[in-house]
Amino acid sequence: MNSTMQGFPDSLGDNEVYICEVDGRLHKAPADSPDISRYTNTVDKHPNIVVTRDMLHGATNRDEVNRNIFLPVQEPMLKKLVHIWYEQGIVEALHFASDPENFESHQPTLVTKSAQFLINVLDKLSRITIYVGPCQEESGTKLISSLSKTNDWATSPIRCISWHPHITKLAVASLDDTIRIYSSESKLVPVLKLRRQRAITCMEWRPMTNCELAVACEQVIIIWNIDPHSVVTRPSSNNAHILYASGHTPIVSLSWSPFGDLLVSAAARDVSIRVWDVDSSRSETLRRSAGGGKSIVCWSPQGSKLFTASLGIIFRIWNCTDWTAERWDVGEGRVHTACFSPCGQILLFSTTTEPTIYALRSNAEGIWANNNENSPQLAMPVLNLSRDEKSNFGGGLIRNICWSPLGTHLAILFRESKSVAIFNTISHPILKITPCCIVNGLEYERPCAIAFQPNFEHGSCLTIAWGSGRIQYFPLVTSSLVIRSAPSIYREQLDSSIRNASSFRSFS
Repeated sequence: MNSTMQGFPDSLGDNEVYICEVDGRLHKAPADSPDISRYTNTVDKHPNIVVTRDMLHGATNRDEVNRNIFLPVQEPMLKKLVHIWYEQGIVEALHFASDPENFESHQPTLVTKSAQFLINVLDKLSRITIYVGPCQEESGTKLISSLSKTNDWATSPIRCISWHPHITKLAVASLDDTIRIYSSESKLVPVLKLRRQRAITCMEWRPMTNCELAVACEQVIIIWNIDPHSVVTRPSSNNAHILYASGHTPIVSLSWSPFGDLLVSAAARDVSIRVWDVDSSRSETLRRSAGGGKSIVCWSPQGSKLFTASLGIIFRIWNCTDWTAERWDVGEGRVHTACFSPCGQILLFSTTTEPTIYALRSNAEGIWANNNENSPQLAMPVLNLSRDEKSNFGGGLIRNICWSPLGTHLAILFRESKSVAIFNTISHPILKITPCCIVNGLEYERPCAIAFQPNFEHGSCLTIAWGSGRIQYFPLVTSSLVIRSAPSIYREQLDSSIRNASSFRSFS
């Protein structure tokens, strides 16, 4: 399968970028002064968002900054080792002691050789631990960063974004673990901050409500209740409800059911998926130990299926009626990102080792397979996004994929590329994906997060958070006649799912 990155239009001049699409026609403008209002007014009322470094409350590397503001002094070697051990841990102390350059003689000593021996022992033990349980490969923020759907999670001003499903309201989590709520209906920007709100990994608004936001942190889940009519810009801790389960850390993914009654969460060091009844603060587990810790949970739009992925080669698709699961394996690596089609019958996913998107389709019996009857238990590769020398649009390994609510567009965020790729999609009767356009930022900008606005009335609106802290809206405007008719099949399926919705009970 040839790389799809060759199929994009490239008729851009110097310093030009695409800024919107109106009825199938792409429009471009200078990168430093894009004026979307010349072509469409559909995002004129959207909030203008730029998260600057001055807005961040304290540097993330505060300890490092504090260490560097003092003049160095001469200290005995033993005292230096004790200080490093106390401030940075025993591993950093061993690395310091293993370097002969840190000693006056610059010759290997008994201390240096002993430290080198201990580092080798720790390295071998670490490899054994990784083999036994993949979730132990990294720790702390490094583990979260490797699993995150955000590029440069540890350093980007914006860590994640989340659109409200019913109104034009966007939650933006920044590097200092502060959340700001921007809305087209108000100039007030509520700021959510809590002591236990550390290392935010993802957020999701609760469906069927106007004001509840679930925030996944390293240690806990915080459910914020933000009164939309309040003039208070700093809600207190009384507005935050904390969910905690021992050993369920770090929490790297969460997903609400389409009806807002259940919340599922995945933690990299926990072999179980947690299913929360938030209103009663209780939870049950979907326990499947194979594959190690969990990295992804994603509910289908109709609520009948739940996708979960582990830090190993295993992922599962759960039937939410009886909570049985179909087990699938990838050849190598792990599933890094996945999404359902708006109709819930197609699942797209990509792995950490291939620049390829695979697809599974649910048949009439609810069994997931591809369209090839000769190999019903193999996922079908549908998009090759490998880098191509003839293309200037990057490509490569995939960080995140997002499907628009109408099912008409697919957005791809890459791990290394400075561009976001947008594809046109048709899912019925067969899945068809064709190149639409490439979105670039300013010369120094790199995209860090993407999301489609769920309630955009004029087609699809892709939201891109750039590494500079700027939020960009890329509207893909379609005629109102098409919009009104397109999601009708999805609404019928959702109504049917609501009638047959399962209750919170027995998880195997």
